[in-house]
Parts: sequence; C-alpha cells; structure tokens
Amino acid sequence: MEVFERNVYADLLSHEEWCNIITKKLQTSGFYLVETNIGPLSEDQMGFMGDHLKLQATVLLHERNQKQKLEFFAKSVPMKNKVFQEYVETIQAFKKEVGFFSSLLPDLKKYILKSKQTLDDEDNSSAHFWTCECYLSKPDIIVLEDLVALGFQHTDSRSPMDYDHCILMLQTLARYHAASVIFEQRRPKISTSGKACQIIDTYPHIFFETEWVTTEGHPGNRFMKASVKGMMSMLEHLPNYGRNYKNFHVICKKLPQTVEQMCEFVKPSTKFRNVVCHGDLWVNNIFFRYDESNTPIEARFVDFQLIRYNPPASEVMWFLHLVTRKHFRESNMDAFLTTYYQSFSSELLHHHFDADLLVSWSEFTESCNFYRNAGRMAAALYFQQCMMTGEYLKNVFSDPNHMTMFQLTDKSQYLIECYQNDPVFRERNAEVLEEMIEYCILNK
Repeated sequence: MEVFERNVYADLLSHEEWCNIITKKLQTSGFYLVETNIGPLSEDQMGFMGDHLKLQATVLLHERNQKQKLEFFAKSVPMKNKVFQEYVETIQAFKKEVGFFSSLLPDLKKYILKSKQTLDDEDNSSAHFWTCECYLSKPDIIVLEDLVALGFQHTDSRSPMDYDHCILMLQTLARYHAASVIFEQRRPKISTSGKACQIIDTYPHIFFETEWVTTEGHPGNRFMKASVKGMMSMLEHLPNYGRNYKNFHVICKKLPQTVEQMCEFVKPSTKFRNVVCHGDLWVNNIFFRYDESNTPIEARFVDFQLIRYNPPASEVMWFLHLVTRKHFRESNMDAFLTTYYQSFSSELLHHHFDADLLVSWSEFTESCNFYRNAGRMAAALYFQQCMMTGEYLKNVFSDPNHMTMFQLTDKSQYLIECYQNDPVFRERNAEVLEEMIEYCILNK
C-alpha cells in the first residue's frame, strides 16, 4: 500500500489570505479562487534560515471570464527539520525578515515614492527597485513576488562575479542604502535638537544581532565557535601559512580572538553614519535580469533575515569579498568604490540632498579601509558553507545530527572532507583564509 507524505505547508495560508495575496498581485478583487497549491521550491537545500516554497493559484477572472495561473515565491519557518526550526526560532532570524517586510520596507518605499513625485524624470534609473514585492508577511510565512517568473536568475553560486555584475549590484546597493538616509532626513525629527531620527530607534524589534554574539550558549556564538574549529582544521593544509610556516603557532593562537572581532564589526558605528544593511549579500541572495545580449541590466536581492544598522562601507566590503577573487577585487577596487559613491550621491541628489553633507567621499573611503578586514573575515567564515556543493549541503542538512554538529558544534570533519576532495572548495577557502591571516592576524 502506497503511503503519501503529508504536505506540512498546506495549512500555512487560509482561503482569505490566499485571496488577499492575489488581490494585491492583480490589483483587483474581481476573481474567483479555483485552486491553490503550496510546496517546496526544490529538493535541494535552498536556504539556511527557512524553507523556500513555490505557491501556485488558479483564478477565474470575472471581467474576462477566463482562468489565469499565478505563481509566487514564499519562505516559511523550517517545517520538516526540527533542529533547523529550533535554531532559526532561537536566533529570531525569521522574525527580523517579517519585521523588514511588514514595517520597515513599506516606510522606506513610502518616503522614496513621496519624494519622487516631485521629480521631473520619473524614468530615471534611480526609480528601479532593489528587492521584490511582498504580498503577505506573518510570523510563520512570507509571500513574495516570484523574481524567476519575471526573468531574474542567479549567477553560479561557486563562481566569482565579473565586472559588469559587480558594477550593477553596487549601483543597486547604493540606492538601497540611500533609502535609509532619505528616510531619516524626511521623517519628522524625534527630538527637539534637530537631529535626524535613526531607523534603529524606530524599529528596535528588528535590529538585534542574530549571528555574531559573545553571549555563551547563544546559537550564534556556538555557530561562530564551530566555524573557528573548522578554520583551525584547515589551517595546517594551507599552501603559504600551513604547518611548515615559521609563525604557524602565532596564527593558531590569534585566530579565535581575531574572528571574535566580527562581534564588534556588526554593531552600529559610533563614528560613521549608519544605514540599513542587508547583512548577507552572497551570490545566492542576489538575482539579475539580462538583455538580449546577456548583459545584466537589473539586480535585486532577497533574504533579509540578517539586516543590520551599519555604515554603507561595511556592506560594500562584505559584498565585494564574498563575490570576487582577491586579485580581481584589488585591481578594480577604485572603480568599484567610485561607482558606488556616484550612485549613492546621485540618488540623494534626486531627492534634493547633498551626499557630501551626509556621508562624504572622505568618510566613505575611510570607513571602507576600516571595514575591509570585516569583509576578509566574512569571506573566510561564509565560504566554509557557501563553497560546498549543493548535494553535499543537502546531505549534511537532511540529517539532524550532522546539522547540529555542523552548525553548533564543530565543522572540522565536513570542511576537511571538502577541502581534500573538492578542488573549488579548496582553492576558494584557501585564498580567503590566507588573506584573512595575512591582513587580520599577521598585519602584513
């Protein structure tokens, strides 16, 4: 007798919620809901902070008396893996993303749209959005626009981005960061001092750290320590700073406290102006749309479960170190930073603000130098996971015992296996780990 697995996602949305989602999508309530379906987007491990889902609905349009099929993308709290579910709920990552889409994003858009009504050129590139539309956001599920259905796609998750993709993404990122400044400048002041309000004060329920924390026993702290153990396991195999390096013992001693500096880097700066940062801009969280010649013409980013309030330079450095190789990045760094700041300044100017008075070029470049080591450390930490093959990740995360060991205890056995057997994993991880050692530990 054949046994059918129960669809654990079937009850996440009520009939009324389905209708509200479709009404927002079609901008009309003139339809009859014929059929709905909700299920996993893929059998592969698509995300690390929630389950990725595909929603389908068939409606009968009253006006034309014809059926139309609609598709949506959704994220839910982990439903099948209890260890995964407990981890996400404890660090409250899903809560952050729900808060972003339900309250912060509408406010950011509201102030941008309000100011754009006064602009002469409504078709200017600054009007391009930087994420997807949200149709429903509640504690256990977020329903979003399906970017793939709109022609967007990922680049290869284990390949570095080329120049054109980086430039387009930096322009998009600049507009996203500028939205925070516009919000804070246009929103009514919260004090009689005339000082612009800070987003972190307006949304304190969103801006808390989920990953890089020093609190003993916190899942984020346990994850960091498990990652350090993983780094230590790969150290002796490095081509330039391995077991035969004269100061190998110095590296081993300093590495744990060096990584712990991430807990300071992710805090709001008291020196540089802060903006809402995505906090997790690696390849799989970025989508691109292309023209007929396969040139990228639009970028969007998703997954806001790690948003932070940090200087723009913090995010720029993280992004560049997570998506490019060292030589390429250093060769093009001046062009990358200039492109970002020109787009940032242009966006503010369109809204009648002078960037030099809010985040000057000198402040931006100084902060980039300060946060460059944060980018180096982020790459060394992220690549432990991001550079694994999808099949390997699927095997690790499908077993609760392996997942607990990997996420919260000790990554060593998994990283060494990949380092020895996967040339891409080995090359990319050796490069970022050696760069972190060179600049953050040996200070060369």
